[in-house]
Amino acid sequence: MLLNRATAEGIARGEVSLVLRRWDVPRAKPGGRQRTMAGTVRIDDVQERPADYRVTARQARAASLPATSRR
Repeated sequence: MLLNRATAEGIARGEVSLVLRRWDVPRAKPGGRQRTMAGTVRIDDVQERPADYRVTARQARAASLPATSRR
């Protein structure tokens, strides 16, 4: 799993506690570790969601993403 610098540094600062990815199959495993530019990240959990899943506002905040809009 690749993390860009902003995400890795946000995790290191405690500002990012959730990373969202769209994969055909999971590429990370719970309990795994990933070396990043900002240090080593521990993967606590991996959850699969349906293709039509909508990110909640709470998840967007945890991932340091713009809030989702409901249309």
